[in-house]
Amino acid sequence: MKNLKQIGLVLLFGLIVSFAFSAQDPSVLLEKGIYAEETIGNLADAIGIYQQVIAAAEANRTTAATALFRLGMCYQKSGRAAEAQAAFAKLAKLYPEQKELISRIPAAPPQELGFGRAPWVDGEILRMNASTKGSGPGLGLNYVYTISSTQEEGKAAWKIRTWSGTVGISENHAIWMDSNYAPVLDRQTLQGLQKELRFFGDHIEASSSGGSETQTKQFPLTRAAFDEEQIYYLLRCLPFQDGYKTTLPFVTQKGTIYDLKISVVGQERLSVTAGIFECFKILIEAENGNSQICHISSDSHRYIVKASASSLYELELNSIGRMERNKATAFEDKNLGITLTIPPGWVASSSTMAGINLVNIVDPDGKTSCFLLATNPPTGTASLSDIVEYMIKAGMSQYKDYQVRPGRREDTTTSGIQVIRIIADHKGLIVGEDLVDYQFFFRSTNTSGYGYLMFQTGGNNFEKMRPVFDSIAYSLQIQ
Repeated sequence: MKNLKQIGLVLLFGLIVSFAFSAQDPSVLLEKGIYAEETIGNLADAIGIYQQVIAAAEANRTTAATALFRLGMCYQKSGRAAEAQAAFAKLAKLYPEQKELISRIPAAPPQELGFGRAPWVDGEILRMNASTKGSGPGLGLNYVYTISSTQEEGKAAWKIRTWSGTVGISENHAIWMDSNYAPVLDRQTLQGLQKELRFFGDHIEASSSGGSETQTKQFPLTRAAFDEEQIYYLLRCLPFQDGYKTTLPFVTQKGTIYDLKISVVGQERLSVTAGIFECFKILIEAENGNSQICHISSDSHRYIVKASASSLYELELNSIGRMERNKATAFEDKNLGITLTIPPGWVASSSTMAGINLVNIVDPDGKTSCFLLATNPPTGTASLSDIVEYMIKAGMSQYKDYQVRPGRREDTTTSGIQVIRIIADHKGLIVGEDLVDYQFFFRSTNTSGYGYLMFQTGGNNFEKMRPVFDSIAYSLQIQ
């Protein structure tokens, strides 16, 4: 009997030791987590077990990756969307060879990220000026953001236009996103170069063109992600409050997905040119340690009031407007003493730089560079004709094959003011495309300054656009 008891104790001890060791085995723990999640439905226990598996040093990569995937799914089922996206992001980053698991990562619907209804009005225009950090001088650089409803591939969508530029240099960015804010198409135009990004369920298609060459590449999408140019509009839709935090995934032109941590770090009252706004102060942190601060108004409009565009300068809200669909709008610059009529879909924005007053006029299709510039006349120029000759020589030194068309230098008038108009052909500086400059030079009757209105577009686009250019030029009213 004593021997039987001893044998029983040995067996019992062996079972206890066996259980103790097996309970710490990551693969066994994983099974326990799956049992807690799927059979019992205890997500809290399952989350704790999956975290143990991930932390276990002896776990093989497949086991750890599976636990990480299931941890993300448990977070998602528990309504913890930001933590779910962080877990999925970690899975894709640490275990890229686990393609089957990564392909099963669910898209994050907007409601899980807490997006609310669109706070903007259809046709909204936000004009922003750039300044050096620390309230430095203006850079003459404008940013114009517009958003309007449209149709893309037969579905309701929002079209975001971002335009940035200064004298003779501009970049147009257009983003189409569906009614759930998922990106559909990104089109960027800069000085004759065009880049395009199309979003599909499991991949993106990136293309670039300049001159006669077009290159197209495809990149897999391992998980749902937003376009980088959507950032400010996505921020406007988040349910900010004190202590709010979330994570948003973004994809680059090369298909690389990265996460930005978004958190409310306080509230501030800001006074900018557009007015006084109570704002949420938002910290945006990237994985590489870079960060920026963005101020979003706490009213129902959620305006972008201030934002760090880089480590060197920041943007401030200059004015708020609205485009009327299919309706021309009047634009006035009181500093310059001018008014213009802007065609439907076009936008104008003012800035100053080193004594130069500038109005940028934004083409919705990004096919033209348009601006009105006013400054002091060049040294040694006594008349408007002298100024024109000076600018023609400047064009010849700047552009290849610059030549004024024979017979296309003409005297005309607008608002009773003398105007000299020229048409010049030349090659683009970057890709060497054929370009046409359509310029109107004028001098104010009550100042010693002068100005010129410049339209620049492709040679094959000029005749089509000329009536539009003329409509803007001859609407010019000069004080």
